[in-house]
Amino acid sequence: MKDSTIWVGLDWHADSVVGSVCGPTGGEPVQRLEGIPDARGLARLIRRLKGFGRDVRCVYEAGPCGYE
Repeated sequence: MKDSTIWVGLDWHADSVVGSVCGPTGGEPVQRLEGIPDARGLARLIRRLKGFGRDVRCVYEAGPCGYE
């Protein structure tokens, strides 16, 4: 998977960030990552994502209230 595009879906909350890592063909997540939404927690999450390869793309879905 290191030569493929890896997709990460993020679910952001006040006290946690959850990421589901999917491979190049989509489908079922291959790994679930959790972190704390502060500078230290996000740096740790980014380090873990770097292990999946060069082309990691993150997406975020806004809730019913949207985002600005």
